[in-house]
Amino acid sequence: MDILTEVEDVHKLAPKRLRIGAALTDFVILMFAWYFIAKFSGQTYSQNGSIGFHLSGFPSFIAFFVAFLLLPINEGLTGQTFGKRLFKIQVVKTDYTKAALGNTIARHLFDGIDCFFLAGLIVASVNPNKQRIGDLVAKTLVVMK
Repeated sequence: MDILTEVEDVHKLAPKRLRIGAALTDFVILMFAWYFIAKFSGQTYSQNGSIGFHLSGFPSFIAFFVAFLLLPINEGLTGQTFGKRLFKIQVVKTDYTKAALGNTIARHLFDGIDCFFLAGLIVASVNPNKQRIGDLVAKTLVVMK
């Protein structure tokens, strides 16, 4: 009996519901961060009982940096964003090794396209590895931790 040939695949693909939950968690964290940047830079507004913000100039650069730090850099260093950590899922390369920073930057470059008409959700639904467009381009998978 060869113990090396009997290793079973322990990497289970993350269900879409966990991926969506993690993405929504990251989105809420990002919106709070951007709102606080806008609040401290004086770029918030209130109209008809609703509040909002508009970032321009240096505060918008800071907001972009925060988003870049929270999503692709955090994911590239640890394999997880805050939302993924909460839902116990992580990003790996298609060969199940640790995803590099380049992989996570590439997958997040396609976040806008994935959100457009829920294209990422549709692609992940018909893909056997549950990969959205960003995952296909970056050659990554989201698995259970």
